[in-house]
Amino acid sequence: MPMVWRILYTLEHIIEREGIEIGLSKLSRLYNLVSHGSHRFLFKHKPQKPHPC
Repeated sequence: MPMVWRILYTLEHIIEREGIEIGLSKLSRLYNLVSHGSHRFLFKHKPQKPHPC
């Protein structure tokens, strides 16, 4: 399984368990999905957006 899918799968379970209100639309406004090699991806923070601490 590619790493990005593991991250999304884990994120989905944490969101469900903790009752957090966040979805892919909000993630896509805060982060870019960047490829850096064969089957390797990274969520890169968009510099103009505040970090959701």
